[in-house]
Amino acid sequence: MYIETSSPRVNGDKARLRFTGSDSGAFCLKFFYHMFGKSVGTLNVYSGSKNVFTKSGSQGNKWIEAKVPISSSGRVSLF
Repeated sequence: MYIETSSPRVNGDKARLRFTGSDSGAFCLKFFYHMFGKSVGTLNVYSGSKNVFTKSGSQGNKWIEAKVPISSSGRVSLF
């Protein structure tokens, strides 16, 4: 999934990627993010209603790998 943060995006825009895990135990969500520039807002990752990852503002002009443990009962949403 790719989300552009510059115009025509506006503050508060959201994108969702939903995944429903199996009942086979916990797993690891692995993804890369690139948050660079003045207009960068906040990236939140939720498992159900629990925020399991957050980054705000410019993180440098590079792709960064993130790994987040998720329980099998949680749904994952990226915002």
